[in-house]
Amino acid sequence: MAAFRSLLHIAATAVAIVAATGSSASEGGSASEGESQPAMDATFVAMPELVVPIIDGDRADGRLKIKIVLRAADVTAAARLKAAIPSLREGALASASEFARLRASPYKPVDVARLAQDMTRVLRGRNPDVASVLVVEVSARPA
Repeated sequence: MAAFRSLLHIAATAVAIVAATGSSASEGGSASEGESQPAMDATFVAMPELVVPIIDGDRADGRLKIKIVLRAADVTAAARLKAAIPSLREGALASASEFARLRASPYKPVDVARLAQDMTRVLRGRNPDVASVLVVEVSARPA
């Protein structure tokens, strides 16, 4: 049941982001004359993929891969977040590493809700422009 809820949360988050950002012309071909393309929601800031080891005792048991998107309160805050990506990435890596050490296993589903909550707390503490962290993709694989 927990695995289903995690997958459901991932799917709902991905659908929300796709719905909010719309599809670009490069994804669906060029827009015809007279058609307007949906504007990309500028309050979302994508971060590069994070990969951290899953540690069990004294050995690396696997890898946790995470793709996140930061949601800002407004466009101005999103611009500040884009400028702060290096610092935020450092915090995200620390948070992901701690989560992987304490709560991840390559043999069971990832608690995405807890991961998003933990990362939101850490990144909002580093930068108040972070309204929330959306986990858009996650996988835990054996080493």
